[in-house]
Amino acid sequence: MDTKSYWNGHYDRTRINKNPNLEIFKRFFSDYQDQIGPPVLDVGCGDGAILKFLFERGYTNLLGIDISDVAISLFRNGPPKINALVEDAHNLDGILEKEFFSFIISSMTLHHEDYENAKSDLVHWTSFLKPGDLIYLLTRSNSSLNGGETRVGNSTYFLPHINKNRVHFSYESLREIISPQLRIMKFEDVHFSGLKGAKISAWMVVARKE
Repeated sequence: MDTKSYWNGHYDRTRINKNPNLEIFKRFFSDYQDQIGPPVLDVGCGDGAILKFLFERGYTNLLGIDISDVAISLFRNGPPKINALVEDAHNLDGILEKEFFSFIISSMTLHHEDYENAKSDLVHWTSFLKPGDLIYLLTRSNSSLNGGETRVGNSTYFLPHINKNRVHFSYESLREIISPQLRIMKFEDVHFSGLKGAKISAWMVVARKE
């Protein structure tokens, strides 16, 4: 199954406005809302819960990108002034302008790769962020592993229940991939419940582009 088909199968109408990652973002927002501003990019936005949260608080010039046209269809049922595109986040050159965005969000997106691809993705996304501005990352930690996985590379594991490789970062491996042009402002171990009630362990990172 290709990536688009996988994510299209992942979304249905019962998911809209039920993004469990939103509660973690709200914690970030309470501490950093005076340091973020438009334009805003959400990479792997899903059904757009985080951008809708920002829109409801007066933020404008918002853009969400996701490979799933099903997710974007759900997104477009929301506020009309939020832009959403079906695009592959691995290659946004020619689609987005370099150093254009004042705030970038990657919420539970980065770990859907192996380590090397996650590293290149982060460098790629950072290229669209203005110097001096913030990127918000939420990504799975290795504390989410339950013992049924097989390690196949640096922080990368084969997950038999989805038949795919995924990176589950240790503290050290996540710090290693954060670009030299990013200065870490916050690095926190967080825990929350997924849509089906499973306990998820993740890293929340806030970094500023130098």
